[in-house]
Amino acid sequence: MHIENHQYRATIKALTEADLHELVEILEIPRHHWKEKASFKTGELYALQYAYGTAKESAYIKLGSLADTYIHQAKRDTWADLQDVPSGYEPYYKEVNLLLHGSFFDHSDFDFSRLLQFLERVGNKQG
Repeated sequence: MHIENHQYRATIKALTEADLHELVEILEIPRHHWKEKASFKTGELYALQYAYGTAKESAYIKLGSLADTYIHQAKRDTWADLQDVPSGYEPYYKEVNLLLHGSFFDHSDFDFSRLLQFLERVGNKQG
């Protein structure tokens, strides 16, 4: 059986900077090749976009806004007291959207099962 992916979408409820670095690594597109989109008002990064060849967009990561709590990278539980954040807790983006177009699957030879394992791990948010 031959399967072709024409598009893949995922919403990630909580994504730290370390998670974002790992996601970019899994997608096998070096970070410096991504086009960074920043807010005109705040200057903060809100999205990463990449296109293969003549495609308008092959991969898109919309970061959403930073949460007002912190998340533990491994345990995925949250900490709400901003005054006394314990070790191991990091700021995170909430409601991150990942979109992979057909052109991404046509040109990339990444490990899709590794992406699914990553999404399962970061999706296991306890808080």
